Amino acid sequence: MAVFVDRTRELGLLENLWSSDRAVMLVVYGRRRIGKTLLLKKFLEGKRGVYLLAEEVEEKELMREFSERIAEALDLPILKIAPIDTWRKLLKLIAKYARKDRVLVIIDEFQYAVRVNPALLSMIQALWDEELSKTKIMLVLCGSIVSFIEDKVLSEKAPLYGRITSNMRIEELSPLYIPAFTPNWDNVDHIRAYTVFGGIPGYLASIDPEKTLWDNIRDLILRKNSPYFDEAKKLLREEVREVTRYYSILEAVASGATRFSEILNHTGIPRESLYKYIQILVEMNILEKQTPILGKAKPVYRIRDRFLQFWFRYNARYRTALELELEDKVLEHVRQDLDKTLTPSAWEEVTKHIVVELIRNNEIDITPTRIGKWWHRDKEVDLVVVDDINNKLLVGEAKWSKLSLSDARRIAYRLEEIIEEIPYKPKQTLILVSAPEIADHSKLVEEGIITITIDTYRRLSKNKLAIHGKKNK
Repeated sequence: MAVFVDRTRELGLLENLWSSDRAVMLVVYGRRRIGKTLLLKKFLEGKRGVYLLAEEVEEKELMREFSERIAEALDLPILKIAPIDTWRKLLKLIAKYARKDRVLVIIDEFQYAVRVNPALLSMIQALWDEELSKTKIMLVLCGSIVSFIEDKVLSEKAPLYGRITSNMRIEELSPLYIPAFTPNWDNVDHIRAYTVFGGIPGYLASIDPEKTLWDNIRDLILRKNSPYFDEAKKLLREEVREVTRYYSILEAVASGATRFSEILNHTGIPRESLYKYIQILVEMNILEKQTPILGKAKPVYRIRDRFLQFWFRYNARYRTALELELEDKVLEHVRQDLDKTLTPSAWEEVTKHIVVELIRNNEIDITPTRIGKWWHRDKEVDLVVVDDINNKLLVGEAKWSKLSLSDARRIAYRLEEIIEEIPYKPKQTLILVSAPEIADHSKLVEEGIITITIDTYRRLSKNKLAIHGKKNK
């Protein structure tokens, strides 16, 4: 079931571009299942325009289908009798109808059209310069292969460079929106769902909310021939050529090789090549390079995409068992392992989103100019917010466990001690402790310690969804 959640900022940007009388060429892109198509179809509602989905078929066949869509959208029945047979004729026809009136043209999965006709980019460039730029067209080129869009469409060497009005990379949803997809689940399972599926709308929308989280994991990911059983391989095949090398890098990181030297030893890929592959994975938002927010230390790498993090930890590692249809045995391991390994880091990320939301609501008095982690030797802080404007510092620790009042106080005291070692001298320091449940946490608040619990998550999520509901009525 398609669930349209949030995207208020993106819709606002699209509407601003639409309100202009001038020709607009917009590039929208992002990884598979991120919600690009749903966003653009929502934007198209009530506008004079057409949505065209490109496929890897012969151009003449694709134009026949496009002719029918344009005939219906722009009220041109003649196109059903005499369909257009080339991209050039199609765009020239649209240019004709966009000279006086605003017309929206969305070409989705644009990369497939270019694969069939490699000259398409240069042809659009020529037509844009000759005719389209003088009309009231809003041309949206949408793609799900990030490497293609960034290299062939947006780069300085690309034919469309200098013609594109704006580009929009669609990112994941905030974890505060997870309850929109599974409203009957408890909030602890919402955090686990974020651990498994991340903020990817396509994955979240495929969840059956009438089933348990664990049944969904089995039926969508672990079971042989299930929808996402081979998802990581499909993603990599679309984006890169040397799939096995990228696969081995992600497998290494998922197994705990987080430093460059460790990945090098694990994969055996030559140093210079490995550096290039890692850079590409970082640019694709699959890997994340982390360094301390303050001070210096060797970088570490982690899989940023939470779904891929889950997939490489379980699907890749226990592939043989899953191929033998022993998914229930693997699922039992996932049930025992998830909260020890992947959920704690997901809770850290959720805590960061909650802190930002509390700042927006003026519940925490700090202006973030830098947000991240800090570590030095054996010392580590999960969340550090630096306010360079007001010379403030927030330090926080996130624990995926129930904390007693004394446990929480010990964490707060430890953070106060660590502050002395952080290379930043603030005028004011804020201490934060985050856990699903903290006993008597109101006493910590009285002591000036900021606390975040699953109740905080529930309250903020409920507020976000209420606002979202009002905006989409």
